[in-house]
Order: sequence, then C-alpha cells, then structure tokens
Amino acid sequence: MPSKIALILMLSASAALAGTITVDTTDRGYYYNYDFSDNTNKNYITGQLNVGSTVGFHSFFTFGPLSGLSGPIVSATLSLFNPVAGYSSSQSSETLVIDGFTGNVTTLDAGGTVSGEYNALAAGATFASQSVNAATDGAFINIALNSNAIAFLNANSGSTFAFGGYLSGIPVSDTSSRYVFGGSAFVVSNDGNTQLSVVTGLATPEPATWATLLLALPLFLLGRRIRRAFSAS
Repeated sequence: MPSKIALILMLSASAALAGTITVDTTDRGYYYNYDFSDNTNKNYITGQLNVGSTVGFHSFFTFGPLSGLSGPIVSATLSLFNPVAGYSSSQSSETLVIDGFTGNVTTLDAGGTVSGEYNALAAGATFASQSVNAATDGAFINIALNSNAIAFLNANSGSTFAFGGYLSGIPVSDTSSRYVFGGSAFVVSNDGNTQLSVVTGLATPEPATWATLLLALPLFLLGRRIRRAFSAS
C-alpha cells in the first residue's frame, strides 16, 4: 500500500495532463497593398485581385490571451475556412504562408491607414507554408504550425497576438487575380470559421516539489519493509 501511495503522489505532483484548447479569432481581416484596412470588413481574402489594376491583400488573424492551459504548448493548428469559390488563380495551386506578426496588435485591429502594415503582415518568422487549390473550396484548410510558431505562442499566450497571411511566389510581373479565402466577409470574427487549436504537454514540476518527493519516498519504502516484516512474523 505505501508504494502505491508514493506512486499516486508522484503522479499527482507532475504537471496537469495534456489537453487541447480551441479558440476563435477575436478579429480578422486584410490590409490592401496601400496600407489600408476597413475594420468593419472581416473578409480575410489573401493574394491579389485585378480590378483594372492589381490590388494586393495580406490577411491577419488576431487571438486573445489563451486561458486554461495545463502546460506548455507543444503543437498548434490554425484552421481557416475557405468559402465556395474562395480560390481563384491562373495556377493549379498557390502557396499560403502564415507568419508571426510582431507589430502593435491594437493598431492592426483598429484598421484605417497604417503605414507599413501590409508589408509587416508578411515580414515575420514563417510559421507554416501550405499548398492551396480549388479542392479546398467549401472546406477548412488545417495548417499545422511549426516550431517557430510554438515558441511564439508559448511566449505570447498570456496576451493578444496575431498571425499574418500571404501568398508567396507570385512574380511582380504577374497582374492576374490569384487569391484564396475570397468571399469570406462574414458578420463576426468569432463565427467558428477561423480558429486556433493548441495542444499542451506536461509542465515540468517545480524543484521544490521534486525535493519533497525525494525526501518522502524513503519513508514510504521504510513503511513497506516494516509491513512486510510484521506479515512474515
């Protein structure tokens, strides 16, 4: 019995079990290539559109502080819904890149004209690179985030943070319409169409906890020996 109690104590002293938390965006949208965003428009179209001239779109996805984490984040997936006919391109596929936004999130969400914001949404560390095509229309695009993103999330989970999105590999000379997430202007940003799921692992026990366990374990072992001695007599 004492050994079982010791085992229970050791298990309970380790960090909480791993778990998954899924949250909606608190805001989302895009900035035109002339550094403007209408913060009432939650469309997160990403790429470029030819409307007589070529207009570029870099998207953003903002999340509030993550609560209820049982340990450090070990993996994360960004899930973005691509509406029906949301993909359009002269190419059979495009490369969607998600990166970390390091600017002021409040300013980002406020919209209006913000100098340099369009480029800033494509200037952070790359968090994921995913192929998109017409087959993703009417479905979620689930994007596994890399180790750069995990480090970013662990460092910023207690505050508001944002990701940027853009299509890479489009030549400057190409003025055709090439985009994903077209027609994604829903009424609210927390409608379940733009979500982040994070998986937490086991947190490392405090040194003091380990010290207590190491001191207590010999007492439990001694109790087991005494119990065996009495049983044998």
